[in-house]
Amino acid sequence: PFKFYADVIYGEGNQNDRGKNKRGGFWFDVAAEYTGLDMLTPQLTFWWSTGEDSSMRNGSERMPTVMGYWGPSTSFLFDSSQAYTRGYMGVNPVGSWGFVFSLNKISFIQDLTHRLTFTYARGNNSSSALRNARALWGNGNYVQIGRDLTQNEYVVAINFDHQYNIYENLAAIVEAGWSHGEFESSVWTRRVANQAKNGDAFKVAFGLQYKF
Repeated sequence: PFKFYADVIYGEGNQNDRGKNKRGGFWFDVAAEYTGLDMLTPQLTFWWSTGEDSSMRNGSERMPTVMGYWGPSTSFLFDSSQAYTRGYMGVNPVGSWGFVFSLNKISFIQDLTHRLTFTYARGNNSSSALRNARALWGNGNYVQIGRDLTQNEYVVAINFDHQYNIYENLAAIVEAGWSHGEFESSVWTRRVANQAKNGDAFKVAFGLQYKF
């Protein structure tokens, strides 16, 4: 009844270019779940990725990616397999580390399932690296508050999702989430950091899903 999963990845780009234009980094994740219970499936995931160091002369230490889809146990923080595809916070797992604990496939009534997930994400990026990137290109271009995290920043989130199978091909789905972050004012400016700190994010979505 125990299942284990893992990914180990190294990626690089521009290796024949000047040092400041090179990019390369590592990524790995490990996960486990226990499927021996009838009423729920516990799941635990841990990930770690290299982040930017303090120097701009040696290029980027974050692994280059083409698509950003990744999200264990349908965490509220990441773009994964949510029924409502815009219902996530968009945190960048590359350049960070953290863990996700989920109680998945909770079911006490036939055709009704629930999923409760807690996520903690902390950055592996140097504060000076993100500060310099924001100063050069502005917030939201190469780096963005709440998406790219420094070593002194973290984000936590909880999501509680529900699905009721009305018919074989028709389901009613409710997704709810909350997230909170702590951010460095010296990187993003005090005004922006305080707005983000005091503005917790909430998500409530309801709809019908028909598969054919």
